[in-house]
Amino acid sequence: MPLRYTGLEPEDAPMRLSPLVLAFSALVLAGAASASDQVPTFDVRPSCRGGSDTEAALKSCLQSEEDARKQLVAGWSKWPAKQRQACVAEAGREEPSYVEILTCLQIDSELKTLPKENLDLGPLRKID
Repeated sequence: MPLRYTGLEPEDAPMRLSPLVLAFSALVLAGAASASDQVPTFDVRPSCRGGSDTEAALKSCLQSEEDARKQLVAGWSKWPAKQRQACVAEAGREEPSYVEILTCLQIDSELKTLPKENLDLGPLRKID
């Protein structure tokens, strides 16, 4: 079948997506959106082992991580999705830690309560 010229350049032609491409895109977007809907699951043992020189220190670290995860699960929905995503990305880079995620979220929340202007920074005054 010979090609016929329609007068449209390729960049002017309407974009057609197959149903398969559309379905795949929807799944990817849904997965990205739901990724921040739940507290992530990490294996924190390597992180705790690396920072613990005794069995007692290892147990203490694992307990702290477990406690932090419980706090995250209990309050996950109170933090905005954007904040959760940023803290998970930051704390989960090398050796993920629930304590780091929780601390990040708590600090971000506290920063939002500070006044935006007229802070007395003492010796850290803004330099013009």
